[in-house]
Amino acid sequence: EEYGGETEFFFTSDFWKPTKFPDATPEVEEELHRFASNHRGIEPIVPYTVEELRSVAKELPDLHAVWMDLGGALFEAGELDEAERCVAKAMEMEYPLASIGQNYFACIERERGKIDEAREWLCKAARGYPQEYIMTNAIRFDDWESADREGPPPRFLFQPEFELAVERRQPANPGPIEIDKLGFEGTRKSVSA
Repeated sequence: EEYGGETEFFFTSDFWKPTKFPDATPEVEEELHRFASNHRGIEPIVPYTVEELRSVAKELPDLHAVWMDLGGALFEAGELDEAERCVAKAMEMEYPLASIGQNYFACIERERGKIDEAREWLCKAARGYPQEYIMTNAIRFDDWESADREGPPPRFLFQPEFELAVERRQPANPGPIEIDKLGFEGTRKSVSA
C-alpha cells in the first residue's frame, strides 16, 4: 500500500504486464492484448504430423531441431528405422541437448527388443541434462532390472521439447549420496555415507 497500490493484487492476479506496441494500430494492439490474456505462461506445443515435419525438413534441411522433431514423430508412427536416421542426423548436426536424442535412441532400441542397447542409451541420456522424463525412464528401468527383468521392459517416455530439470544430485539437495548399479545418477537407490 505504501507504493500507492492495492496489496490484494499480489494475491489474486497473475502479474500479466500490459505492454505497448508502438507500431501497432489500436485494433491490432487490442487483439495482441486479448491473445496475451488468453495465452499466459508456458503452453504445450501442438504436435506436427510426420507429413508436416517432412515438408518443413525440405524447407529447412540445415536445422537440427526439425530432424529431431521429425524423428520423434516417426517414432510415434512406429517407423523406427526412419526415426533413428532422423535423430542421428540431428545429433550429427550438433543438436544442443544430446540427452533428448540419446533417450530417443533408447526408446527405439527398447521397441526393437534390444534391451541392453536401450540400457546403454538410457544411461548416456540420464548422465546428460537430467530431464524429468529421462530420469523417470531410468527409475522405471532400474526397478524392472531389480525385479530380475520380470515381464516386458517398461515403455519409455519421450518428448522432443526442452524442460527445466529438477536437480536431484548433491550438492543441490542435502541427503544421502545416490549410488546405483546402473550408473543412473538421481534414481531412488541410495546409500548413506
